[in-house]
Amino acid sequence: MSAPVDLRRTYGWRLCSHARQCAAERAVTVRDILEVVADPQITRTATDYGEGRFVYTRGDLSVVVAPAARVVITVLWHTHDAWTSEEFRGHSMRRSDVDEHGRIAS
Repeated sequence: MSAPVDLRRTYGWRLCSHARQCAAERAVTVRDILEVVADPQITRTATDYGEGRFVYTRGDLSVVVAPAARVVITVLWHTHDAWTSEEFRGHSMRRSDVDEHGRIAS
């Protein structure tokens, strides 16, 4: 991530169990997640995750959040490629490994 972000505005936010699991699988720290929540570079709606949910993105990290409940729903890499958890940890995906639909090519 970039320069440290003031995390005071994230007081009261929590990660649901799914977000904690995704963060662990992807070796993403809670601080990295809270930096995205505190100072997203991109914000978009995420109605496919439920009413009132948004995707916040900062750098190569995205989180799906429910701001009204101050909950992080899931943790994702901001990419156009489709990666598995193992590839997330190693950042080893190559564009040639992905088909025209963004799925891992066989």
